[in-house]
Amino acid sequence: MTQPLPWMLEPCDPEGATDPQGNVWPHAVRGRKPAGRLVIGYGYSEPQAWHEAEQKAAQHDAREMIGERGETINPAMMGYPFI
Repeated sequence: MTQPLPWMLEPCDPEGATDPQGNVWPHAVRGRKPAGRLVIGYGYSEPQAWHEAEQKAAQHDAREMIGERGETINPAMMGYPFI
């Protein structure tokens, strides 16, 4: 198995993204992964934006681990013999 690459998180411009009330988010954080996708977290404060970006990055990593990209994973491959 290959070594997972780290996410690089940095503050960025919300670029007009709005919250559910239609207001532009005051803060945004962009996460990039080398040779991977991009995630953007938004928040009313900088820590909220960082937290959302970290959550989205972790969710993306979890989806890759369980094979959401199309590969078939059975319980025996995951190390769970009895499910």
